Amino acid sequence: MQLGVKFRTSDTERGQLKKIAYDGDGDPEHASRARIILLSEKGLKTDVIADKVGMSVSTVRRWRKRFKDHGVGGFLRDKPRKQDKMADSSRPKRVFSGIQPSGNLTLGNYLGAIKRFVEIQDEGTESIYCVVDLHAITTWQDPVKLWHATREVAAGFIASGINPKKSVLFNQAQ
Repeated sequence: MQLGVKFRTSDTERGQLKKIAYDGDGDPEHASRARIILLSEKGLKTDVIADKVGMSVSTVRRWRKRFKDHGVGGFLRDKPRKQDKMADSSRPKRVFSGIQPSGNLTLGNYLGAIKRFVEIQDEGTESIYCVVDLHAITTWQDPVKLWHATREVAAGFIASGINPKKSVLFNQAQ
């Protein structure tokens, strides 16, 4: 679709689009696409529409072309995405993460991961943490040094506040 070319919809389609775009149907992406159609119908340029809907110009251009080529009927028949199944509150919250024993734990390990791991475990989330020593052997490792580094990382987890009574902590190779 060329910039500034008006997009045509029927009165019925326009009413449905306004409902999706502004009343909310639970899927923000679905609402943004409906707004793209409505703003295109007004003859606004792609970059202006991108600013208004908070999407990149290339994404808006792609959706405008799709609507021009295929019409809006298919979009209106599409059902908005259901809420993410992983966000379902009936499922238990669970975290699994691992750290390679490739050297001493750093401040980055603590601030970027371990500190949050402690918070998560204290929130009651099922927490499973692993020292991924097999991932550290993508290059040659002295077996004795790797064994010591693995123990140091495990000790670092515990010293930082990971409670083995609240979280599972294990060594990948064991």
